[in-house]
Amino acid sequence: RAEFAQASVVIEPGDTLFVYTDGVTEAMNGADEVFGMARTAAEVRRVADRDCEQLIADVRAALEQYAGGAPQSDDITMLAFRLLATVR
Repeated sequence: RAEFAQASVVIEPGDTLFVYTDGVTEAMNGADEVFGMARTAAEVRRVADRDCEQLIADVRAALEQYAGGAPQSDDITMLAFRLLATVR
């Protein structure tokens, strides 16, 4: 049996939601060290001012540089959404 926490957050205009599969944080370099949550979060913060397409491209480039060509064993999927305005 699995139990999950439930939470909610209000997204305001200008906020970006970045979602990804575990293949991002579990991507490995040649020394079998994972990219990790902290590195993923730092990379997203570093490029947060860019549009969603560029944000994903920049995170992907950082991940590929870290991996250094090491083969990956999981999918690497990322999505970014930015709320431009609220609808009333």
